[in-house]
Amino acid sequence: MELLGTVHRADGYPGRWPADPAAFLLPSGLLDAWVADAAGRVVGHVTLRDHIPDHGAPYWVGATGLPARRLACVSRLFVDPSRRGEGLGVALLDAACAGARGAGLRPVLDVVDSASEAVALYERCGWVRVGSVSWDAWGEATTLHYYVSPPT
Repeated sequence: MELLGTVHRADGYPGRWPADPAAFLLPSGLLDAWVADAAGRVVGHVTLRDHIPDHGAPYWVGATGLPARRLACVSRLFVDPSRRGEGLGVALLDAACAGARGAGLRPVLDVVDSASEAVALYERCGWVRVGSVSWDAWGEATTLHYYVSPPT
């Protein structure tokens, strides 16, 4: 949870500090989670959930042609700011995608527009934006983008 605090102070992620950071890191519908480790210290994190947010379902279902039950949501992806540029984000994203595909699921995700480094990462990795909506993030208007993983 120390890393989550570091990322929150550096990037404002998560947008609102969770009342229970441990529960935030292990969200409902959790299929699996991965961490990047450096000398026994967690330097990155990602989860895979079988629960996809209702607001994104029409975009992901429409883009993939798959029913919602065949989709898995990549979430809680973050890397220590001091370790960025080392490929940890890509490695964590790849692990989550492999976990989804191993379970017969197609990975999807959503991301706020202000997370420009994350948006750039997903697009470099071949993820396809399938929709964007105005979204009220705790009283502050933003844009939320929906992505599907590259086809295998």
